[in-house]
Amino acid sequence: MKKPLVILALCLLLGGSAVCNPSVLKIGSQVPELKLPTLSGSPYDLASDRGKPVIVVFYSTWSRSCLEQLEFLNLISSSNKKLEVVAVALEKNVSSAKGFLDKNGFRFTSLIDKKMRSIDSFQILIIPTAFLIDSTGVLRNIYVDFDETVKNSMAADIKALLTSKKTD
Repeated sequence: MKKPLVILALCLLLGGSAVCNPSVLKIGSQVPELKLPTLSGSPYDLASDRGKPVIVVFYSTWSRSCLEQLEFLNLISSSNKKLEVVAVALEKNVSSAKGFLDKNGFRFTSLIDKKMRSIDSFQILIIPTAFLIDSTGVLRNIYVDFDETVKNSMAADIKALLTSKKTD
């Protein structure tokens, strides 16, 4: 009797996180569905990018780490057309997200999640959080926050994914 109560208490304390969620996002598993509008209002479905590697990054316009990660991804994507970068703004205001991307010259697919529903399905706790997804829709790595260590890891993982046979 005590064990179920302890598990329930943990679930309540942790806010229903990975301990209590049977659909924990794991490296090597299929990524969850992601259907959101682009900043221009067109519908976007992550499944439409199957066949090529994708990095999905969740960001906010006020975060310095987010800006640095987006600058890095902009550099990588501009020099390698095999990689699709999808940036998801966790913002309520489309114009602030558009202004942020335009001001910084970012030209990748840009989505907005005004209701922040993707936070649950992608289990976002910290921004930026990025997901490296192979051409079959399998999650290859998750990057939380952004610093030199994350940058080096992302660069190595992206290079390895782009040179593997799964990107063809």
